[in-house]
Amino acid sequence: MAFLVAHAEKYSIGACAGLGIHVDRKSEEHSNKNIDNTLSSENVELVENYNNNLYGAVKDRIREGYTGEKAVRKDAVATVGVVCSASYDFFENKSKAETVQYFKDCKEYFENKVGKENIVCAKIHFDEKTPHMHLYFVPLTSDGRLSAKEVCNREFLRDMQRELPLYLQEKGHDVERGLEDSTNEHISKKKYEINLQRAEIDKQIQKILEEEKKLKEKKEKLTLEEEKLYNLEQLMENVQERKSLLYKDKITVSMDKEIYKSFLNYAREGYEYLKHAINTDRKFEDYKKIMVERKNELEKKCVFLEKENKKLKDKKSELEKKVEKFDELEKLEKWIPEELKEKFKQEQEEEKAKKFNKGRIIKTWKEKEEEIKGWKTRGRGGIER
Repeated sequence: MAFLVAHAEKYSIGACAGLGIHVDRKSEEHSNKNIDNTLSSENVELVENYNNNLYGAVKDRIREGYTGEKAVRKDAVATVGVVCSASYDFFENKSKAETVQYFKDCKEYFENKVGKENIVCAKIHFDEKTPHMHLYFVPLTSDGRLSAKEVCNREFLRDMQRELPLYLQEKGHDVERGLEDSTNEHISKKKYEINLQRAEIDKQIQKILEEEKKLKEKKEKLTLEEEKLYNLEQLMENVQERKSLLYKDKITVSMDKEIYKSFLNYAREGYEYLKHAINTDRKFEDYKKIMVERKNELEKKCVFLEKENKKLKDKKSELEKKVEKFDELEKLEKWIPEELKEKFKQEQEEEKAKKFNKGRIIKTWKEKEEEIKGWKTRGRGGIER
């Protein structure tokens, strides 16, 4: 049975612009090298009225559903992002339609928990190695308050880890509770990817342990064979040797017929066991080497992903500052009188005209008429002469 992956993280309104760039694939350059741009067109959005603008969708939902008298603080949690997926082997033999249905059932669970109207985005990404869904909801209470502490508290996270796999099992999906964060903290997309890789390592280690268990069982069988060898030594006491009368370098062995048959059986079984043991040891050593190499590769990837995560956090803080400045400009624009706006617009147009006409000679129609008369007068004087 595959394991379920579901992790949540809280975001302010300032972070939504940067999140939207990643979720909606608005850039072809990604810090995550696992994204294949040629497959981005296969991504699926499950929220009907979502228009590839996470920032706008969150603001619109707060504007519609928020009933508080005070303005929403800039650092308030405006949305909660949930990454839903499963271990890679869960998707291996599934069609795209079956995978989409799995994520639809995940979305349905959150609709029942936080309200369908509060889910503003649910994007399925097929352009990475493991299909996954980014689901974002606005944490509005039933009485219209914006409160992530109340909606997305520790109890909500514990229920999600416990209830969601059971809900999906009822829908016919073969998944069980997966990775659980011991501190019940929300983790980022990068940490989620790291946890997936660590889980893969744990899975491979589990296979090694199973192989070790099998080897122990074989060792027990070999112990039984040692007992047989002891019995064999006792049988050897009943074997008599004497020199051959015909050949000097050979001896003749005499024994009971039943003892002879026992010797043959021991020889055949011993050969098979020896051959099997040698092959098992070789396979185990080869497998162990592969797993060590794989573990080293994954650890290097984990270090790389952690560095990329730090870079993304720095970019996120920069975007949040830019969004805050943008919001301040929007508020400032509302307070500027229309007369000042028109005057400012007129001054801009005059400035543009000055730049356009710089270095050109601008004449009025009267100046042009006088200039033409002067040409005619000079032309007649030349004919009279």
